[in-house]
Amino acid sequence: MFDQINLKLKPSFFLSVIITAACLSATLLIGSRDIPLSLMLLLLLISGWVNFYYVNLFGSLRLKNSTTLIRIYQKELTLLDKKKQLFRATISANSFITPWVCILVFSSTTDKKTKIVLLCKQNVENNSDIRRFRVWTKFGNFTPQNIALFE
Repeated sequence: MFDQINLKLKPSFFLSVIITAACLSATLLIGSRDIPLSLMLLLLLISGWVNFYYVNLFGSLRLKNSTTLIRIYQKELTLLDKKKQLFRATISANSFITPWVCILVFSSTTDKKTKIVLLCKQNVENNSDIRRFRVWTKFGNFTPQNIALFE
């Protein structure tokens, strides 16, 4: 059942809109505060840059470090980014996983890097793979009891 799962990520307009809506709400809050104009403009500029960065990282997958593939093969979890670099990782317990959206936090097995990936049904090519991935995250943790399931 868990022999191989390939989650290919694709650009998502829906995810871009969600990220932009969060940044626009922050912009409205900044604009409604009674602060000096120069500080307000600086905060609005930072908010716009943060929106642009995260839309390119998660929504449109244009940045070089955007994750484009999550592969689970037997007991190994690897991430592939836009530069075709492999990132061997484990999924963190801090990840948020629901049937609608997943905020995945990966930590590297070789160094101390972390990577965050946003998943929803709109940015995955195969919906059955995202379902299988969610099942793997729930039951695929490598405890001595669960290792017997893979053998």
